[in-house]
Amino acid sequence: MKKIIAVSLGCMIGISMLMLGMAVSKDYTGCYICSGKSGTYVKYKGDDTFDKRKKAKALGCEVGGTSSSCDAANYTILGTVD
Repeated sequence: MKKIIAVSLGCMIGISMLMLGMAVSKDYTGCYICSGKSGTYVKYKGDDTFDKRKKAKALGCEVGGTSSSCDAANYTILGTVD
């Protein structure tokens, strides 16, 4: 009985974490691709602006372009800008 409760609780926590992660990632519109750092991105919200690119640079990202998604497991997210 204890194993069933533990497995059920683990599944509920896992599903909750997955849903929370999806909700958080949807808040951001796109990602800046960092030049010279393969698989490294900075998430941004709203429109692509010069001010947001400056904030991304302050996080250590030399912006080389944009992408609509940066949610793959092997990507490194340096931070987020609004």
